[in-house]
Parts: sequence; C-alpha cells; structure tokens
Amino acid sequence: MRIAMILPSLAKSGPGIQVLNIVETLESQGISVEFLFIKDCKGETLDIGAMKSRRITFSTFKKVAMEFDIIHSHGFFPDLFSCLLGLSFKKINRISTMHNFISEDFGHRYSGLKRKVFTTLWYSIIKFIPNIIVFTRVAKSHYSEKTSSKIIVIPSSIPLLKIAERSKNISNIPSEILSKIIDLKSRGFNIIGANSIITEVKGLDLIIRSLPQLDKCVAVLVGGGDDENKLKELSRSLNVHGRCIFVGFQSDPIPFLSYYDVYAAPSISESFGLSLFEAIACKIPVVCNSLTVFQELLTNDSVFFMDNTIDSFVLSINKALDSNETFLEKAYDLVRDNYDSHVVATKYIKLYEEIKDNARI
Repeated sequence: MRIAMILPSLAKSGPGIQVLNIVETLESQGISVEFLFIKDCKGETLDIGAMKSRRITFSTFKKVAMEFDIIHSHGFFPDLFSCLLGLSFKKINRISTMHNFISEDFGHRYSGLKRKVFTTLWYSIIKFIPNIIVFTRVAKSHYSEKTSSKIIVIPSSIPLLKIAERSKNISNIPSEILSKIIDLKSRGFNIIGANSIITEVKGLDLIIRSLPQLDKCVAVLVGGGDDENKLKELSRSLNVHGRCIFVGFQSDPIPFLSYYDVYAAPSISESFGLSLFEAIACKIPVVCNSLTVFQELLTNDSVFFMDNTIDSFVLSINKALDSNETFLEKAYDLVRDNYDSHVVATKYIKLYEEIKDNARI
C-alpha cells in the first residue's frame, strides 16, 4: 500500500511533527509513505531522514496522485489540493486530518474579513473530502455539523520510548541556559516548564501572572512566538522577571523536560496538545486547563486540571509538586496504552485498508 502525506511544507511545526511520528511507525510496519509538500521551508525542517519527499504544484499533483492508494492531506492548502483533485478524479481515495478547530484557529490568527473568508473557505473545502480524521469525540461533534463527510476519531500519537531517550540529550541545551537552570534548582527553586510557541491561544501568561504566589518556582518557556515580548513585559511589571527564562525557539525542546518539576499547559484551545503528552512520556506531572478535549483524552488521576484562574493554577501546581511515583506511572500507562505511535498506527492501517477496499467506514 502506498500513502501520500501532503503537507504545506516540511517546516518543523506541531502538525508536521505529529505526521512524522505516525509516518515513522507506518514505515516500520511495511507501509510505503511519501511526503508531498507545496512550498519550500526557509526555517527549521522536519528530520525525515531517508524517507521520500517531493515538492508538488497542482499541475504536477494530478499526475503524482495516481501513484498512490491513499491521498492524505494536512492543512488548508493540502486540503484545497485534495478537494480540486477529487473534482477531477472521483475514484481517488482521499483523507484529511484536522489538526485544529478551524474557527478557533483562524479566530486567533486573523481578524475581520480575512478571518471570515478563510474560515468559510476551509469549511467549504472539507465538504469535498470524503473521509476526515479528528483526534477526539469533541472534534467529531464539531465537524459533523460542518460536513457530511465520514468523520473518524483516531488520536494523535507519540513515540514514547523515543521521547524518553531524546530527553536525555542535555548536550542539546544551550550551555548558558543550562547553567541558569541548574543554578536555580540548586538554590531550591522548582521549574515550571512549557515547550510551546508563545501565542495568545497557549495561555502562557497565566504562568507569569501566578509566579507572585509561587515564590519558590521559576518559569522556563521554550519556544519563541508573537507574544514573547508581551510576556517579558508582563514579567517585569509583576517583578518576577528574575524567575522567568525565555529560551526562544529550539530545534529540539525535548531535553528541557529532564529539568522540569512540573509541566504547564494552560492553553485556551487545543485539538490534542502534543507537548503535554511528551511531558507525561518523561514522567513529569502535568497541570493543564480543563478543556473538554483534555478531559476526554486524560483523567483526573493522570494530570492536574485547573480552571484557568490564578488561584486554581497555583493550587494545581502545588499538588503536582507533591505528586508521587504511582501517580506518574498511571499517567504514563494511560498514554502508552492509548496514544503510543504503535497503537495509533494500527488504527491508521486498518482505516487505509478499509478505504482502499471501498469498505464502509
């Protein structure tokens, strides 16, 4: 079986990493997968190793698509390519994975007419893609109201053993940052970490706003973003800038997990939350916002939920710092049994076979 994974580019993005996780496992199980991308990437790219990839335009894509059993798109422009392809060739098997909630995602990225146009257009496009994968039942309910396509729930995946091994590569941490973290821990500070692009939707300001009530904690934020300067200014206004380390973008943020005492995920919207699961893979206690998505994927005895207020966050952080090994093992077991790449890859293979054989999903 030959699968084409279409991405906007090979940029090292959250959706791209999630696709790579599952592709690596699919290939290890004998499924042939090739990355097709629409535009070149100037920044950090996915480490696809020897896996096949090629750049496509719509004119070349029509011919290339005939080489594959399944066309699997990820993102706005890949979905547009898939939609237009389907209008030309009805019998090509096509799937899209929705890595976000379109209206919420564009609502935070754009404003006014641009937001309305792109939101409406993307919802219109997916109506012409017969099979859509979402990560949760919450997302299935959302997209079932937008399209008559078949909606299939398959969670995102995480390569647990690989993540645990990568977390040991502390040589990848910049020496000056590592020295600061080690010094702070030696002085009795607890590290609240977050590996995430810094944007409004990630809610990372809650960590900074809570530090005045967490006088023995330090925030380490790995990943630059549009709102990084706003958070720096916030930390200065609250006089906690000395307990904030803004690391900026890192090609591999995983090694920082080795030094976190608590992982914080105060997002106000998520479709899955990959970095949260990476923390659990390294057996770090997690505090997260009580989003419906997180409540579906996780349990009260695997993470510490909070209600997006300072008091709730502080209380949850203190509980997380007191968590024991049994709690962390339960969280790890939940992720291993439900979201490990090998578990999820089996579901993908079954779906691909059903679609290829024209079975009803």
